[in-house]
Amino acid sequence: MLFPEIDKMILKVHPILLGSGIPLFSGIVPQSSLELTDNKLYSNGFRLLDYRLKHELPFDSRRVMLNLKAISFRPLVSSDLPMLHEWLQRSHVSQWWGNPTTYADVKHEYLPSITGESTTQGYIALLENEPIGFIQSYIVMGSGDGWWEQETDPGARGIDQFLATPEQLGQGLGTAMISAFVNQLFQDTTVTKVQTDPSPKNERAIRCYRRVGFVEAGEVITPDGLALLMVKQRELQAS
Repeated sequence: MLFPEIDKMILKVHPILLGSGIPLFSGIVPQSSLELTDNKLYSNGFRLLDYRLKHELPFDSRRVMLNLKAISFRPLVSSDLPMLHEWLQRSHVSQWWGNPTTYADVKHEYLPSITGESTTQGYIALLENEPIGFIQSYIVMGSGDGWWEQETDPGARGIDQFLATPEQLGQGLGTAMISAFVNQLFQDTTVTKVQTDPSPKNERAIRCYRRVGFVEAGEVITPDGLALLMVKQRELQAS
């Protein structure tokens, strides 16, 4: 052995293509995620790890721009609640929004935003006037129920959102929807920043928020558990 005093070796494998340094492959995007498809241990101690590129649709900024022009929002109304209830039962939504709820739970949760009893405002996102998802904004300071108790900026707004059907994922719709909504929020000159708090495990949402310009502020403990706080500040206008 080269180093007789060494009797143990630990090898950590980080399966990701960074797209920087000395390239082994051409045509790699700046960063590509991989998934483990096979793991074999041979009698001589050799271990074979077979990684493949995750099959996600490539990010297309042109498609996002087209979607951005076609996306609009209308306030949530009581007649939307049955549709919202059905959306919340879908597995790609409930995975991150919690277990499926009853219709009575949905009314209790969202009716106050319709009647004006809550500072949270819900909206149906539309693509060429067809419903594609739900998005809501709220005043961060004074949210109550243990949320953001340290916030002192009255101009901070929080958002949460989802797309209604899994077939819409990976097409740039989420990025376009968030971008259009954040732009709408910043039309109010009193709004200083917009924040969101996805699960640290929700990689798709985190990538989406990054593309819109949200910056990670660190992991936080919320009443719903561990979350990644992400913030987009109002851009200062050049004088």
